Amino acid sequence: MGEAANMLPVGEVWRLLKKGEVVGEIVIEDGDFPWLSGPVPARSRLRRRAAYAEPRLRVLLPFTSHGTLMFSRCTGFPFSRDVSAIHPLGGGQYAVHHRGEEFSKEPACTAQAAAALVVARMQETWGPAVAGTEHDLRDRETQ
Repeated sequence: MGEAANMLPVGEVWRLLKKGEVVGEIVIEDGDFPWLSGPVPARSRLRRRAAYAEPRLRVLLPFTSHGTLMFSRCTGFPFSRDVSAIHPLGGGQYAVHHRGEEFSKEPACTAQAAAALVVARMQETWGPAVAGTEHDLRDRETQ
């Protein structure tokens, strides 16, 4: 898989917490990331590694749709729609779409810079993804 593949956290255990209590665990196997059902396609590895390297993104629920890497602050569907998304442009370049703003392919940036842009737009109060849907998340935040 090459030198970069060694950055995968093989054997690491990710825990899903609910109110501080462990409610599930995922063990990362060679070449797998827990939000996918199988190996990470080569074209997606760099972007996913860049996101995983950001501690604040690592605690969210990552998912893809039409090639775009998105993040949710909750684990159930419908997912939250307030975290920025990373779009591949090709040639190792990415664009970040900040929710609520018009999408632009400019400025194009590296995967690491795109992940940093997503984190920069996150509110400080956003923590690990919570069990439940976007509706459950909103109910908790208004209490």
